Amino acid sequence: MNKNKPKISIIIPVYNVEKYIEQCLNSLVNQDYGIKNLEIIIIDDCSQDRSQEIAQDFQKKYPQSFKIIKHEVNKKAGGARNTGLKSATGEFVSFIDPDDFIDKKTYAYLIPKMIETNADMCAFGFLHFFDDGHTQKTNHDSIKLFKEEKLISHQELLANYTEFLYSMSVWNKIYKRELLSGIEKFKEDELFNEDAKFSLDTFLKARRILLSDKSFYFYRKNNSSATSKSYTSKESYKIHFDYHIFLDNLTKKYPELRDEVNIFFLNNWSLFMHNIILNKINLTQKERVYYFKKSKELLIKINTKKYRTRVHFFTKLLFFCLKKSKNITECALIYKLTYFPIMFFYKNFKKAKLLISSSSQKNKLH
Repeated sequence: MNKNKPKISIIIPVYNVEKYIEQCLNSLVNQDYGIKNLEIIIIDDCSQDRSQEIAQDFQKKYPQSFKIIKHEVNKKAGGARNTGLKSATGEFVSFIDPDDFIDKKTYAYLIPKMIETNADMCAFGFLHFFDDGHTQKTNHDSIKLFKEEKLISHQELLANYTEFLYSMSVWNKIYKRELLSGIEKFKEDELFNEDAKFSLDTFLKARRILLSDKSFYFYRKNNSSATSKSYTSKESYKIHFDYHIFLDNLTKKYPELRDEVNIFFLNNWSLFMHNIILNKINLTQKERVYYFKKSKELLIKINTKKYRTRVHFFTKLLFFCLKKSKNITECALIYKLTYFPIMFFYKNFKKAKLLISSSSQKNKLH
């Protein structure tokens, strides 16, 4: 290892990703920072395909840089990351998902800046990557954090960068390992949001945070992934609900976050309410009524008028229906009578615009 470069521990949870893991690992061994300065920790979470075999091929080529740990029981991404953290010895820690990859300049660019500024952590931008090879900028709410490269303090984060609430993933961050001491472990045995609380805790513990406008991470868009089902299952509902309660309680310690937490609730939870009202989640009728009541209790106290410029149109519609109804049956009726006609008009309006645009272009050609 180069004595002038601190070691980076890179933790990768692996489960049945034989199609993608080679691209991920190639993006690491080809880092400008130097493979000898990386500690790549692969946690095989009971894969049933060739994922471990592919990882072992890399380990044979770079034995000083690769560690492979095999779980005897599947613990999902959160449990695998916890295992990786126990084994990490680097001064810095980074997380990568095995179906994604990073730019070869990532660590060579960011680590010197973190050292120069004495940053506890760094957060940077990302691009969506598709199987056909093309990339796309994201419109994710967290992207507002990465408008410019800047070092900010804990106080500045709370005052001017409350969008960090939306940056719930750990894969576009680099941490000083000492920052992670005392941080609550990743939630295990969860398919959704397992890194949300961990990410939030690190933001709130860090005294100095480097934000970078560079998009170094390539996040693979895959419709068959667990996250594509994150608003349509009972398990996901329970996990998200617990996280929202956690955020609600957090505002007692950090009252300056209340407005951003409310906006997060409104835009995020409306997806669940939509699916519960229209019976698109695998719930019994009794569960459906219960979760409707619990959600309404959480949301009805928020003054939506205060945030009308920052919430989606259908969120406003949903809250109108919530306030006008006494129970889920009434709410579903009002919602269906308003939502479906508006959607019908909206879709046909879009079609009409496309036809007019197409016709206009043809006329110009002639």
